[in-house]
Amino acid sequence: MKIIFKIHYSFIILVMFLILMGYINYVICFMIILMIHECGHILMIKILKYDIEEIHIYGTGGVIKTNIDINIPSSKYFLISIGGIFMQLMLFFLPLHNKVFITINISLIIFNLLPIYPLDGYNIFLSLTEYFLPYRYIIKISYLISLIFLFIFFKSTLNILIFIFLYLLNIKYILMHHYYMEKFFLERYLYGIKYHHPKIVKDIRNIYKCRKNYLKYDNILVSEEKYYAKRYSNY
Repeated sequence: MKIIFKIHYSFIILVMFLILMGYINYVICFMIILMIHECGHILMIKILKYDIEEIHIYGTGGVIKTNIDINIPSSKYFLISIGGIFMQLMLFFLPLHNKVFITINISLIIFNLLPIYPLDGYNIFLSLTEYFLPYRYIIKISYLISLIFLFIFFKSTLNILIFIFLYLLNIKYILMHHYYMEKFFLERYLYGIKYHHPKIVKDIRNIYKCRKNYLKYDNILVSEEKYYAKRYSNY
């Protein structure tokens, strides 16, 4: 499969701004670390046998579009999300003495660990918590946490460009909540996704991503598979 690389205008603006300010060494270090970080994600995606469709480079980092479903097992979701940061951590074991390179690497690790959509920290947060609460609740909690940390980031750095860019992405993501939830349900129906740990819920909206859910109606248990079969039978 052919992988398409796309450079977002925010990355071009950032690079041009740093060059005009005379920070060419910062640009070089940033691009090297960015490539190493994305290679960590790509390597983990390939190890877990998923396909990569597009790689987008933004001013805040890279976004890799894949064929990974929302219902990916949490363990795999975590490994893919942590892959880029893991590769950056490995750089500390190399005999590097460039202070600019080390400073940028540390800064990008901290930045990527923030639980702000679509940063790695956000995906790591989801992968670590979606087993314990209904998926709908986890997603709504993640929206709130993402926005809170985004405003904390802005207050701490006063970086208006990154703030606006991430804020718009978050608003767009939140507005598509119903679409993603329906996709979540439809994937479980179409792909017959199986989990082994049972969970009884009273409402289909409260199902757990990483559990085998049963809906309870008047003391009768109905598997989510039967529910989906009835729900989507007319489509």
